[in-house]
Amino acid sequence: MLLIYFIFGTIFASFSYVVALRLPLKQDFVKSRSQCDYCYHSLNWYDLVPIISYLMLRGKCRYCHHEISITHFLMELFGGLCLVTCHLYARNGLVTLGLFALITTMMIIALIDQDYMLIPDSLIIVTTLLCLYLFVVERKNVVEQLNALLIPLMLYLMTLIHPNSFGEGDLMLLCPLCFYLGFKDSFNLLLLSSILGCLAGIKILYEDLNHDHHLPFVPMLTIGLILTIFVL
Repeated sequence: MLLIYFIFGTIFASFSYVVALRLPLKQDFVKSRSQCDYCYHSLNWYDLVPIISYLMLRGKCRYCHHEISITHFLMELFGGLCLVTCHLYARNGLVTLGLFALITTMMIIALIDQDYMLIPDSLIIVTTLLCLYLFVVERKNVVEQLNALLIPLMLYLMTLIHPNSFGEGDLMLLCPLCFYLGFKDSFNLLLLSSILGCLAGIKILYEDLNHDHHLPFVPMLTIGLILTIFVL
């Protein structure tokens, strides 16, 4: 049974990676065929089997032999492990699907934010709907969840004092996440994400002291969300 969850997780994660690549470029990710990012050769079904195709091709395109980004492979592996973990954690089909969809959506946003410093409005809407769905199926208390919105509100006030401390998209994304998690877990999420952000910032500054850098926050937020849900 766990193998079935793993397989479906890799398939969905593979598609999610395509969404992360094409959505910022406003390319169709539903009807158009998959193709190599370098030679643009259309890929056959046997080139698209999650994890297995990458290993069989040794991480290279079958047609132009250009190296395929290992991020694709890692995303598929993560998707399989994530769905299995969600199943073992929730033991409830509706919650499992909701958690997996939420985390996968956050991964898509993280990849886009990493490359473009951009958070698409459409994915913020999807995240909001998924958080509302989980709120309903987990039968959380409305008042307790609303209290958690104080956290993004305080961060917004902080940006008024220190502009650019948080991006507008980051704050909009935090609102549904905090509503779903509740105040305690939202605090843990922010703490973990901030620590990760500080460590990443120190690494970047150490490597290049001569330029100003803007650090994407959603990758840290995604890791913090995973740790908050499954570890803390």
